[in-house]
Amino acid sequence: MPKIPDTTVAAVQRVGLRLSASERVSWLLDFAQADMKEAEEADAVALSQEVLAFAIASGGRISTEKGQLSLAEIDRSLALVRQGLSDLKADGPWILRTKSADLSFMTTRSAGQRVSGTLERVFLWAAHSLVSAEIASLGFCGHCGRAFVMNRASQRYCKTTCAQALYNQRYTESPSIGAGCGSSCSGA
Repeated sequence: MPKIPDTTVAAVQRVGLRLSASERVSWLLDFAQADMKEAEEADAVALSQEVLAFAIASGGRISTEKGQLSLAEIDRSLALVRQGLSDLKADGPWILRTKSADLSFMTTRSAGQRVSGTLERVFLWAAHSLVSAEIASLGFCGHCGRAFVMNRASQRYCKTTCAQALYNQRYTESPSIGAGCGSSCSGA
């Protein structure tokens, strides 16, 4: 049996089977924030391994010999995930379109549903399926607009710094205490 590279094991630990659904959504949202403009080939290899771990942990089977994405394929996947999240933020649907040859679906009594195809397409299917299943815990920050996993249903901000920034903005825009109260103020 071939030895699994340490970098692949690390990718599986960051993205794989032992994570909860909300932890996997958090990884996906972090992935969507990645900036590939300055990325080097080593970055693409590491991110591709995480994409592979994410897809396999979702039950996908990769049907090609190539178990790695190029920078262009990662960038294309990023754009599609970002577009899907943007559509959801605008209260629209995230529609995943694919050529029928890119993905195949199979359901069996023993294994349940299985999906196979290229790494890029299986990853996009896994991302779409996970977001669909966890849509109730997905929020968009009321300050910066960033997608985040809500800890409670009423959470409106991704971080306390965003909540504080909005509070500070409202406080500085509100009239000063005592201003405009007319002759009823006794401290004049």
